[in-house]
Amino acid sequence: MPLLRPLLLGLALGVRHAVEPDHLAAITTLVGGRGPLAAARTGAAWGLGHATAILTLGGALVALDLRMPPRLALALDLAVALMLLVLAGLSIAASRRHAHDHRAGVAHDHGGRGGARSTLVGFVHGASGTAALTILCATTMPTRASAVAFLAVFGLGSMLSMSVMSGVLAAPMAAVARRGEGSMRAVRLAGAAVAVAAAVLVTIEATRGGL
Repeated sequence: MPLLRPLLLGLALGVRHAVEPDHLAAITTLVGGRGPLAAARTGAAWGLGHATAILTLGGALVALDLRMPPRLALALDLAVALMLLVLAGLSIAASRRHAHDHRAGVAHDHGGRGGARSTLVGFVHGASGTAALTILCATTMPTRASAVAFLAVFGLGSMLSMSVMSGVLAAPMAAVARRGEGSMRAVRLAGAAVAVAAAVLVTIEATRGGL
């Protein structure tokens, strides 16, 4: 029973954490044009990377009773912003490439997105969040065991939540993309715009708290 509270708290916060704007922005660029089931698998891959970072980095900090240096936490947050910009660039490049190939008569599977890329994106997001999580563990969890349990269930909750949200987001995007290559390009460009906006917000928040 002593572990019940951190488990429930970790699950609830993990589910909520997955739907933060920068996470949704990243996954939007990864699932554009995919069907709901394929998108859900992409979201699960993102969640796997996220949970891995939380457990390995956060777990190590909790076990050693350490805190992440503020400068490192700031650098990780800025890495998320940079990654969002890269994803936006890749989405724009993909839209141009597909438009060119469409004019040339080359067929494409609009579902193409690597699971490894999604996992890496999730890992970077997870690494950037370990500073706040370990502070939360230090201030609210009575024991290291409960703190590690919290981190584990937090990672599981975020993985399940992102998988579901990816499938939900993909359904209308896929419906639009099926209308033609122009619509598919619009979906990709919209995802890129969202990612750029999220990168700006992440940068503002990170520098505001880190300076």
